[in-house]
Amino acid sequence: MVFETQCAPDFFPCEHELHDFYEATRIKKEECQLLELKNVASDTDTSAFVSSMVAQSGIAYNSTKSERDGFQFWCENILTGSNVPMSFGDLVKFEHLRLLCNENRLIDGLDGLDGEKSVEYLKKRAGMIDLRNGDGDGEGSIELQKFIQHNFPCIIRGGGERGYSGVEGWGPAQLKSRFNDNSVNVLIFDGDGEITATQNKIMQAEVTFGEFVDMALGGFESEEDLEFADPIIYLLLTNRGLEGNVAVNPNPNSKTLDLLAEADQQFNKEIVMDLATAWSNLRMGAGYDYPTHIDCYENIISQLYGQKVVKLASPSTINAWQPNLNHKHWPQTTKSQREEEYKNLLNDSSLQDVKLEAGDSLYVPIMWFHSVHVASSGEDKDSEKNWSVTSNRYYYHSPNIGDKKKHENDQDEENFWKNVIEEKKHFLFSLYERELGEKLC
Repeated sequence: MVFETQCAPDFFPCEHELHDFYEATRIKKEECQLLELKNVASDTDTSAFVSSMVAQSGIAYNSTKSERDGFQFWCENILTGSNVPMSFGDLVKFEHLRLLCNENRLIDGLDGLDGEKSVEYLKKRAGMIDLRNGDGDGEGSIELQKFIQHNFPCIIRGGGERGYSGVEGWGPAQLKSRFNDNSVNVLIFDGDGEITATQNKIMQAEVTFGEFVDMALGGFESEEDLEFADPIIYLLLTNRGLEGNVAVNPNPNSKTLDLLAEADQQFNKEIVMDLATAWSNLRMGAGYDYPTHIDCYENIISQLYGQKVVKLASPSTINAWQPNLNHKHWPQTTKSQREEEYKNLLNDSSLQDVKLEAGDSLYVPIMWFHSVHVASSGEDKDSEKNWSVTSNRYYYHSPNIGDKKKHENDQDEENFWKNVIEEKKHFLFSLYERELGEKLC
């Protein structure tokens, strides 16, 4: 490649100048404008270009700390820009830089106890499809299939701005006006991170929808009666087990199930899935956490109202969680145990937290560990700011849908899906199952 000129260092903020870095990296004259910081956090092409340039420079291995500090400046801006769309191919390109960034952090890690280095890893990030950029016209569905094929999480942004998954009608006041006196069964469990899955109890209580909203936003009148350190309440609506299995479906005959059909209609306008639908859920509440768990289906989480933070960890982290087969796959380890015993494992194999706004969706692959957090609005308990409504759609792979129909296959759907699950399992996941003597999925 012939380089016409060399970028001058005045393209960069002075406090982050790395003269050796610039002088060692020659690029085309027309590419110099790509090095403006304002583009790195919002444009995929810019980030990819700077990523490649930084990774090839070898600056991570230079001896001076000031140069490595400048390198870290670019690492953080390139790798943590959550507004930058990322195809699966983009994520592969960025992985080399992420590894270099973490090696550099290890060199300059802060001294911890007993002289050990403490390092805050730059974690992998989920992919991102932006429907506002035209990806909703079929391209988004095609790109999503790539993430499903590679079993890797992906964010779908901008659904609300395209008029599909908006906030209209999902606020607590609007919902109360429709269902205030309808009876619902709410679920209550202990959100204490220092108890294990087997220690947790799940209670059901029959209340009116209006009473549920008031409790979710305003808290319980007497938490002592619940014997929970951190009582969590939410409403689950699902079309799973509609034959009346209350253990699976706490509200099989509720009028509020109309909301589930409305959420499904919105989603179907947004993304076409090359998978068979198993069932759908709708969860609503305020200021709650749902424990880390896995699903044995492909999962799409769609945020209809409010905000939600999802923490994701690879199936390879199974030993950190030790999911309980008979208790919703919730962890058999406490929060403090995971922080101490599995810190490095979780750093290396977890993703950056994903914050979902109204209109956003998140693909959570089968057997990926995930937890959700709906922030509380602090002392302002009566505020609607912490109200959250989320739709979950669960899918399975079928031999009768999409490209799979092109292949001759004499398996029925159940066996076909079981084989797909086995193919997708991480070897540590399979090893955990063998030691357990039972299959989690």
